[in-house]
Amino acid sequence: MFNAEIIFLLKAMLMMNVSAVIPAYNRPDYLESAIKSVLAQTYPISEIIVVDDCSTTDLLPVILAFKDERIHYHKSTTNMGNGYSRNQGTKMANGDWIAYLDDDDIWYENKVELQIQSIEKHNCIACLTSLEHLETGKIHQPEVGEFVEDKHLRLGNLYCGTSGLLVSKAAILPLLFDETLKCGVDWDIYIRLNQVGKIYYLQQPLFYYRQGTHSGIISNLTKMKIENYDSRLTAIKKHRHWLGEHKYKKRLAKQILYYAFSKPKPQDWIYYSIKEAESLLL
Repeated sequence: MFNAEIIFLLKAMLMMNVSAVIPAYNRPDYLESAIKSVLAQTYPISEIIVVDDCSTTDLLPVILAFKDERIHYHKSTTNMGNGYSRNQGTKMANGDWIAYLDDDDIWYENKVELQIQSIEKHNCIACLTSLEHLETGKIHQPEVGEFVEDKHLRLGNLYCGTSGLLVSKAAILPLLFDETLKCGVDWDIYIRLNQVGKIYYLQQPLFYYRQGTHSGIISNLTKMKIENYDSRLTAIKKHRHWLGEHKYKKRLAKQILYYAFSKPKPQDWIYYSIKEAESLLL
C-alpha cells in the first residue's frame, strides 16, 4: 500500500500541470455544462479559471454550486470580448499548460489526456483537435497532416476553434490573443504559434462545438453593411505579407463574398470584393 502511494505521488509530480481557461458571457446553463466537462477529464486539471466578460446575467451561482476550490471566477468591469477574457485567464493561470474552452462548448472526457500524450510524444508546444457538432453529430475532420502547416493555414482556419487548443504557457504568454480582431482570432494565434514551434493536430474529435449559438452571428453578418465590414478583414490584412499576394487576394475575396448571396444586394458585395482586389495594385 505504501509503495502504491509513493508511485502515485511520483506520477503526480511528473504530470504536466494544466490550467483550463473559460471565457464566459451571459450563458449560465452552457457554462455549467462546460465546467462539468472539465471536471470530468481523465487527466487532472489543476485549476479552472472562468473569466466573465461583464455578463448582465449573474454567473456566480453556477460557480458556487460546484463547491470546488479549483474553480476561480473573475468578472471584468466592462465588456471587452473573448480575446481579452482569454488573455486575462492566460495571465492568471498557474499551470505550465493552458487548455481553452468557450463556455458554449463541451470537452470529451479524454480530450486533455490525449493531447498531453501527443505533446509528449511529438515534442510540441501545442495541440489542436478535431470536433463534433453538438446538434447534428457531424464530425469536422479536414484532410490535413499530423502537424499544423503554413500551407493549410494560408487557406484559413481548417482546424478548430480555441476550444480545441492546449498550449504551453511559455509559448503563448509572449504572444497572447489579438484583442483588436473582430474575427479570425483563432486563425491569427495559430499562425503566430506555428512560427514559434510545432503544433500537433489530433484528427479525432475531442470536443462538442455548439453551432446553434453562432446562428446569431451569421444572421448579423448577412445584415451587415459594406461600410461596416472592413473590421472583419483585419486578421487577413494583418497577415498579408505572410500570406503572399496571391493567397491574400483569395482570402480577402472569400471573406467578403462568403455570405454575399444571402444579402439583399449581392452585386454590391461583388463590386466591393473587386474594388478591394484592385486597391492591392495601387
